[in-house]
Amino acid sequence: MFTRCKAKINVQAFLHNINVIKDAVPHSKIIIPVKANAYGHGIANVVRAIKADMFAVASITEAFEVRVYDQYTPILLLEGVHCPEDYVYAQALNCCYTIHSEYQLLWLEAQTLIQPVDVFIKVNTGMNRLGFDVSIINQVLERIKTNKNIRVYELITHFAMADEPISDSFKEQNKLCQLLVDQHKKVSLANSSYVLSFYQPKPIKQDDSGFNALLHGQYVRPGIATYGVDPFFSFHYLNSENKNIYQSPLKLAMHLSAKVIAINKIKRNDAVGYGATWKASKATTLAVVSIGYGDGYPRKVQAAHVAINGKRYPVVGVVSMDMMTVDLGIDGEAEYLGYHKVHVGDDVEIWGDHIRIEEVAVWSDTIAYELLCRVTGRVAREIIHYDV
Repeated sequence: MFTRCKAKINVQAFLHNINVIKDAVPHSKIIIPVKANAYGHGIANVVRAIKADMFAVASITEAFEVRVYDQYTPILLLEGVHCPEDYVYAQALNCCYTIHSEYQLLWLEAQTLIQPVDVFIKVNTGMNRLGFDVSIINQVLERIKTNKNIRVYELITHFAMADEPISDSFKEQNKLCQLLVDQHKKVSLANSSYVLSFYQPKPIKQDDSGFNALLHGQYVRPGIATYGVDPFFSFHYLNSENKNIYQSPLKLAMHLSAKVIAINKIKRNDAVGYGATWKASKATTLAVVSIGYGDGYPRKVQAAHVAINGKRYPVVGVVSMDMMTVDLGIDGEAEYLGYHKVHVGDDVEIWGDHIRIEEVAVWSDTIAYELLCRVTGRVAREIIHYDV
């Protein structure tokens, strides 16, 4: 049966990326975030493939799904419980809780739990989403230490700009985190960017940005890095004349592809797609590709490319729900070397070996996280185990 678009998910890439992370933080435990359906890869695919010290999710519902495939690894609720009734489920699922607000602390103080639990106290160090203000954290910890429901606690915080490490905002937050570590020792703060700073050339190395391996802490949370997306790619891509100079140590786990379903010749000044936003500057040949925003590809992209038979071709016209068009140029002309270089039925790489997902993110003014999470359910998933 014809498969119009497919996401190949390589288990070996997960394992490679985990080893890269372990090499960078040999003394830390690793929390693997599997929220948002494991960043679009499928919770089942990731949980069954990876041995983690802890998994992290955004809700009790996601914790239930993790437990279908792994009965023992602890699960961290990154946002904590959202109502007091969830404590029953959280305990049954062997979850650790984040406590980020006064109301959650009051809920826990009012509970009579079967056994004490491990908690992560969220500290707001500059992200300004969740967490107790640094100025009151000592008072919060006094309450934590006397709470019979709590067995072990650790502080947890999150960097807002660790992927822009030479920014003043990052350096300021980094100094605040250093103070937290000096005062409280047990602090989890290192995300993918912080972990991967170990591999970065200047100006991202510690002496330029303030990255400090001592801040890795007992637990690190390398979310996007687990899936093979390098958070520093955009920094290098946008700040280097040679776009290929930076070689990431990570391997992308999801390769997305579609098919050529038609090849059409058009004349000079012919318009293509909804709104007639693109017109051919000369006679050319277009390939119609079986993927669109209904599959999760961004509707609006600028200077985007796909790869067919290892060669890049530009996306032209507006992406529609089920299709996009690609300008083949001379490669679509039958008289060129006596044959077509592109045929109906050829695979089209949307991102993978020749097109980096981070590039697609730049072309669509978004981030790779969003691209992975928005790959829709009608895209077939295929699990593979190829060496990387």
